[in-house]
Amino acid sequence: MVQGALTVITKGKNNLWHPRYWLVWLMVGFGWLIAQLPYGVHYFLSYLIGDALYFTKPKRLRIAKKNIAACFPDLSDQERDLMLRKNMRSLSLGLFETLICRFGRASIFHKRFEVVGEQCLQEHQGEGKILLVFHCASMELCAAALFVRFPLLVVYRPHDNPVIDYTQNRRWSLHRGAMSETDQSSHAYSRKDVRGMVKALRQGKNLWIAADQDLGDKRSVFSTFFGVPAATPMSPAKLAQSGRALALPVSFTRPDWKSYRIEIHPPLEGYPVGDDRADADRFNQLAERIISIEPESYLWVHRRFKTRPDGEADFYADC
Repeated sequence: MVQGALTVITKGKNNLWHPRYWLVWLMVGFGWLIAQLPYGVHYFLSYLIGDALYFTKPKRLRIAKKNIAACFPDLSDQERDLMLRKNMRSLSLGLFETLICRFGRASIFHKRFEVVGEQCLQEHQGEGKILLVFHCASMELCAAALFVRFPLLVVYRPHDNPVIDYTQNRRWSLHRGAMSETDQSSHAYSRKDVRGMVKALRQGKNLWIAADQDLGDKRSVFSTFFGVPAATPMSPAKLAQSGRALALPVSFTRPDWKSYRIEIHPPLEGYPVGDDRADADRFNQLAERIISIEPESYLWVHRRFKTRPDGEADFYADC
């Protein structure tokens, strides 16, 4: 009988309790324990880890250094170096924030966050709204903070490991805060589920999407990002057009070591216009403005300029 039960539990490699995933569950348990530590400890450890990364100079740090140098040519070497060091600390804190988001106490979403601009959503009740966000370190934690305040759907990239995918997906389920009492499903959309996103927008729902990364040239158009040509996804404009939705930029910053500020900006006027290049230019101009509020928190370790126009050399060849 016991053997039969174990067979059912572990049947199939994609089953969460398959033996091949037990080590991952052990790591998840360790992550849960870390999430229970006081926030001050997370902040202190992020400084230690960030400085360790800064001095050991792994490949991702070299990528960040290359990106910062290209995007902020007017800064001195000392200023760019300081931004890089702060960036490593910010991203290290972001790892702890992700654990807090998935396993931490719900009280953090009420006492540490200042949310500005909710009236921008209330003024457009019944209309589909895309919340345009950018890959900053505290992005996932800020999304969770908004999720406990008002109806929100989140677009995410499903993880190849089903256990990790479960931990990131459970945040957007009913028992962690929900869009309505009758909706039992997750509020996360795979980024491939375009039809589902369009349907949700046409139903007047709020969709959170971060589309400021290099997805290759098939789904992008080249547009300048901080003065550098970058493959810019067309998905935000296409979604807004197909879903008949408004696009509202969202920024999030850390004013001090124990608080967060989320600002929902008014809807973009005249967006999209239906021209891929013009819409990409508008998107990148917006990205530059939002990122410049707190540039040290942006995900500079991402290879934002991986895809190059024909004839250009590999941007990261020397990293």
